[in-house]
Amino acid sequence: MAGALLINPNLVVQRNDRFTTGVVYMPVGLAYVAAALREAGVTVAVIDAFGAAPRRPRVAGRFMTLGIPPEEVAGRVPPGLDVVFVYANQVINHSAVEALIRAVKGRHPELPVVVLEN
Repeated sequence: MAGALLINPNLVVQRNDRFTTGVVYMPVGLAYVAAALREAGVTVAVIDAFGAAPRRPRVAGRFMTLGIPPEEVAGRVPPGLDVVFVYANQVINHSAVEALIRAVKGRHPELPVVVLEN
């Protein structure tokens, strides 16, 4: 395996919950996978869809998604990859994870996409 991309998904929150249901987290599991891949000699790239623009909201119904849009993430996928990993870290982020997978596969249908869960 020559190269892997790890994607941390957008944060999804309920718009009517002033304390938010989206808990800002440290993607420790994703960092562990990145370290293990590097230790195995794999070149690793990371896109943090939430962390790249945490105050950039998109509203859909009762929910708000924070971070860069999936199409922008797909546009940042570097060439020469063997696999893309998307981090499924919280149930509430399911819609963001699904949107990221669709965007990456839409733009890069040849790349396998693996979902990582905690």
